[in-house]
Amino acid sequence: MNSDTKVQVLNSDGCSWLVNARVRFVTSVSTTLQEEFTLNYKAYFVVLLGIATFVNRLRLISNHLNAFLCSRLGLCMSDSVILDDAWRLLKDFSFRRNLSQEYYTNLVDRMVRQVKERRPLEHVDAKLPPKKAKHYNDQKALRYNEGQSLPKEFNTRAAKKYKFTLEDIMHFMANDVASQHPELLQAMNMELPASDKKLPNRSPSMHFDAFQTSRPKGQNSIVTPHFDTNPRNGKLQLVTIGDGMLNDKTRQSIHARPTTSPVPTDTHNNANIHESLPQRFNFGERADPLPPAPPTITDNMEPRDPYAGFPPALAEQMRQRDADNENKGEPMDIVMRLLKEVVI
Repeated sequence: MNSDTKVQVLNSDGCSWLVNARVRFVTSVSTTLQEEFTLNYKAYFVVLLGIATFVNRLRLISNHLNAFLCSRLGLCMSDSVILDDAWRLLKDFSFRRNLSQEYYTNLVDRMVRQVKERRPLEHVDAKLPPKKAKHYNDQKALRYNEGQSLPKEFNTRAAKKYKFTLEDIMHFMANDVASQHPELLQAMNMELPASDKKLPNRSPSMHFDAFQTSRPKGQNSIVTPHFDTNPRNGKLQLVTIGDGMLNDKTRQSIHARPTTSPVPTDTHNNANIHESLPQRFNFGERADPLPPAPPTITDNMEPRDPYAGFPPALAEQMRQRDADNENKGEPMDIVMRLLKEVVI
C-alpha cells in the first residue's frame, strides 16, 4: 500500500471516528436532556398535585369549621369568606374584619372629606411630643417591616392623592369610637387603679385590633394601636403599637372591641376598670343630633315671664308697665265689640 492510499485510509478512519464521536455526544446530550426534562416534569407534576391536595384539604377544613361554628355558636360563614381571610393574609396590611365591609369602604371617602373640609379630628390629637413619638416609632420598627401596603380599600386615586398613612387610619377609627362613646374619654381622663394594685393610680389606656399583616417581624400578625389621653386637652393620643393587649402593670387598658366582632366571647371585662364602660363599642360616623322640638303650650302651663332674667327692680317696673297698658286697652276693646254688634 503506497503512502497516498495510507493517508486516505487514515483520513477515512479519522472522519469516521469523529462522526461517531459526534453522534455519541449528541445522543448522550439528548438522552440527558430527555431524562432531566422527564424528572422536571415529574417534579412539577408532584408540586401541582401537592398544591391541589392542600387547597382541597383547606376547603375541607373550612367546611368542618363552618359546620362547627354554625351548629354550636350560630356563626355561619361561607367557604369564600374563610378562603378570602386566608388570601388577605398575603396582602401586607389588611383590615381585621371586626367591622362591616361598608364601614371600611366608607372610611376612605370620609377621610378624604375630612381633609377637604380642613376639619381636625374632634377627639384625637395627632401630634405627639418628641419622646412619645420616638417610643411609638421604635415599637413599630421592632414589630413590623417597613414599606407595607395599606389595605386594598385605600388603593384608590383619592387615597393616594392625600397620601394617607397607617397612623391616619388608626386616628380616624379612634375618633369614631370616641364620638360614639363619651364615657370612654371620661374614664380615660380619670385616675383609676393600676393593673398592679401596689402601684399608684393612673389613667387607663384604650386599644383595639385594627389590622393584620403578612409581614410581621415576630410570630403575631395582629396590629393593635394603643391610645392614652393628652392631659392638656383630654384628647386621644396614639402612644404605641403592638399585637393585642400589652403587659403594662402601671395602668389598665380598655379593650374597645366592636359590637360587630365575630368573636363570641370576651375575656376582658371593661366594667372592672370603670362601671360606666361597655363591653363592646360602636364604631361609625356620628349623626348630627336633631334640634330639640319647641315645647307644646297647654292650658295647664304657666305663661313664661319675659322679664325673668332682668334685675328685680327693672323687671317689676316692666311688669307694671305691661299691666297699665293692658288696662288702658280694655275700654277700646269694649267699644270695638259694641260697634261690631251694631253693624251686624
